Amino acid sequence: MPKHRVLTEFGMGTSLRRRDDTQAAKRAVQDALWHISINMAELFGFDKSAMQIDVEVAVQNPEALDCGALPITLPRG
Repeated sequence: MPKHRVLTEFGMGTSLRRRDDTQAAKRAVQDALWHISINMAELFGFDKSAMQIDVEVAVQNPEALDCGALPITLPRG
């Protein structure tokens, strides 16, 4: 089954004192998730474990971002 975008949410995170891009990205993902309740799985009759979540992150210094640390922020997917 092809993937279809059913939800888009934006978040913002900062790390002003430490200037830690990874921490700022984690906060942005958490901020986006706190704005929504992902009930799409039940709406379409799927188990939540089947959800696929794609995350796009924009930071000033992409080379300083530890992308491996971000999935732990996501509830599932």
